Amino acid sequence: MKWKVPFIAIMVSLLVSGCWDRRELDDIGIVVAVGLDKDSRTNEYMVTLQIVRTSVLQTMGGVKNEDPIEIFSVKDKTLLSAIRLASKQFDRKPFFAHNNVIVISEELAKEDIIPLIDVFRRGSESRDLTWIYIAKGTTAKEILGVKTGVETLQGTYLNKIIRNVRRISADASAVNQLELTKKLLVSGIQPVLGAMEIIEEEKPQVEMQKKTKTSKGVKITSTAVFKKNKLIGYLNIKETRGLNWVTQNAQGIIQVPSTLQKDKLVSIEIKRTHGQIIPQIINGKIHFLIKIKQKSSMEESASQGIELKNDIERKLLGFAKVIENEQEVVIEEEIKKAVRQAQRMKSDIFGFGQALHNKYPKEWKKVEKDWNDKIFPEVEFEVHVQATIRRIGLIDMPIVPKE
Repeated sequence: MKWKVPFIAIMVSLLVSGCWDRRELDDIGIVVAVGLDKDSRTNEYMVTLQIVRTSVLQTMGGVKNEDPIEIFSVKDKTLLSAIRLASKQFDRKPFFAHNNVIVISEELAKEDIIPLIDVFRRGSESRDLTWIYIAKGTTAKEILGVKTGVETLQGTYLNKIIRNVRRISADASAVNQLELTKKLLVSGIQPVLGAMEIIEEEKPQVEMQKKTKTSKGVKITSTAVFKKNKLIGYLNIKETRGLNWVTQNAQGIIQVPSTLQKDKLVSIEIKRTHGQIIPQIINGKIHFLIKIKQKSSMEESASQGIELKNDIERKLLGFAKVIENEQEVVIEEEIKKAVRQAQRMKSDIFGFGQALHNKYPKEWKKVEKDWNDKIFPEVEFEVHVQATIRRIGLIDMPIVPKE
């Protein structure tokens, strides 16, 4: 009988404490996007939150009269205090477990990005897969305020275009919180982030007006380059693609010159890319070999009016093989442009130093302190590309109409 009393007490305590940390939906504000800026006049941090208005979403089966998103901004002397202040000025406590993206202004990113990320990393609601982006040429608040796309929630809209970039684009960058943190914690490589810009876009109006209306949209345009935790510049589209070839993040379509007709292009869909950085010590000097193996398929050819009479002529032309060679030239040139730009910025975003550290740790110790400022900008490198076209579409050659 004695054992029954403590047993019952334990069981009761387990049952009543099972939901000690539960939060009612009516008590929290679900944050789907965060913007971080700095007020140049007061030197205060400004935090902008996109918060879901759940009451509106529940009644959206009818006419959409109300905006399902509340954009709310607060300012304070520190980032954490600004976030805490939001709970005092907004009728619901911000809940960050569903946050899709953090957009950071250029001004803040140029100061130091680590304190910004550290605040969110320490939070119990932090998500490693939250995307981190730089607001290029504008503020983070303005990025979050743009309403476009077919998504009801703008934070979800931003999340989807970022995922599209990650999946089908070779000329843009998408980096999440976990990936950024890893690069900040290791030596021999500098971090990069994607950049967002506000663009003007024309949208057709009703048929009777026969006019277009200019509105704002958000576009992921380039790659933000960091050095010692601070934003120092950007890579353009081709340089971004050159970086992605090496870091195995290249996806989507590239265009190469057609060998059948001048001034025509062939569209190549990237299927798989493997990049390797091989450090070498040649005559006492550090040297790097970049090896790229790429597999793709030819999806579109702009060449027309060329007719191959038979299989022999097709084999003699070696169309696919020549396109592979052209593709190798394009990839090699883009990688060289990206590396040279990184060298000019004195920021090893490729991880040359990390590769050197892994293979020659003693040599790395000698150059680690001066790597980004003195060694990396002058280091010699070679690029070897092997491109393979696995298929050339459902038909071998372009369609040629008969006269």
